[in-house]
Amino acid sequence: MKNLIQPAEVTLLVASVVFMPFAARVVAAQSITDLGVLPIPPGYSCAVWANSVSDDGVVVGDFDVWSKEMGDSSQSAFIWSSSHGMARLIDDPGMTYSRGYGISGDGKVAVGSCGSNAFRWTAQSGPQILALPDGAYGALALRCSLDGSVIVGSAFLQGNENGFGYSRAYAWRVSAGIQLLPLLGGFPDSEAKGVSGDGHVCVGIASSEAGLYRAFRWSEQGGLSDLGTLPGGNESSARAVNADGSVIAGIGCCDSDGRAVGMRWTPASGWQSIGRLPGFQYIYVRAVSGDGSMVVGDCGGDGLEDVGFIWQEGFGMTRLDQFLTARGVSLQGWTNLGEVGAISANGRFIVGGGTNRGEARAFIADLWAPCPADVTADRRVDGADIGEMLSEWGPANANTVSDLNRDGQVDGSDLGMLLSNWGACPN
Repeated sequence: MKNLIQPAEVTLLVASVVFMPFAARVVAAQSITDLGVLPIPPGYSCAVWANSVSDDGVVVGDFDVWSKEMGDSSQSAFIWSSSHGMARLIDDPGMTYSRGYGISGDGKVAVGSCGSNAFRWTAQSGPQILALPDGAYGALALRCSLDGSVIVGSAFLQGNENGFGYSRAYAWRVSAGIQLLPLLGGFPDSEAKGVSGDGHVCVGIASSEAGLYRAFRWSEQGGLSDLGTLPGGNESSARAVNADGSVIAGIGCCDSDGRAVGMRWTPASGWQSIGRLPGFQYIYVRAVSGDGSMVVGDCGGDGLEDVGFIWQEGFGMTRLDQFLTARGVSLQGWTNLGEVGAISANGRFIVGGGTNRGEARAFIADLWAPCPADVTADRRVDGADIGEMLSEWGPANANTVSDLNRDGQVDGSDLGMLLSNWGACPN
């Protein structure tokens, strides 16, 4: 492990991601991939979760190993790419607990926790422990900006006279180190859950000693804002924010049954409910795409397996497994896509954890077809794609794959796009 990072000693080791406007979404999915496992000793079991993904498909997550007979366990932060497979982010035999939570847009900066410390990993220098603020005994690093220069998370502060400790949201910058964020009045605890792609906006959860939760938004220019709740609700939490800080996703109370629902916030409309999957009692919102048009997470309930979802602006919420199979992806071997960890900022990849051939495994789903007009995902734009388009002619819904321009209708404009891409897809 490297020495503690001091703000004046740190230089940015990766080139900044050039932030460009996001292109229109492509709706045909291409594949789902099991991320595999790291080597484990004989007689041990393992489970894998994916927590974040870059725009080019680099994944970070957690690799758990345990043995009931030996009575021991460990958890390792990992990084995965299609070209190099899976590797530990912290290659230290003495480190038995680490988690990989966030990754930059280009996959060259990752953040997470090891023991009671937060770390920042780069492809050039490996893991470095973040220096703690005064009065803190530990910290988590949960997400980072697209260029990896801003990290957000929670620091753990010493307890008060009654022995109770507090968590405190922070933002860390390459140029300035850790800055504890201000608190909402009446809420002594705070957790930072997300940072905008440009690094200017932090969102999270403030909590009171009575156990009430409130979503907040913070920026250097605008300061701290209480985001309030849904009409008639009394609690809210902000879990993720898009590229420029204009769209926030979270969880709030309540629906007609008094249970939490997913929510989406914009400056113009405030919080709007995005609901939850029918038949489920709980919802966990994990991430939002860079343009704010897609939200991912999972739903659960008493006696039910968790099920991943994708919510699309204008189309609502769909089970992730149904979304993928409707687009030609074979889920052979996968019996559950239960926990969705993230969606990449460009909207191409979704990652999470599920069950593949009876084992707890992490997955990456590629939502982009080989070319936009290849609605059948066979690497050619031809008569089969026209047939599929004609079968979906008219109003589009969440499972429509032929609405190429995403205007809610499959019509002549989509046919024109298809014909203009006629032939074999480029590699």
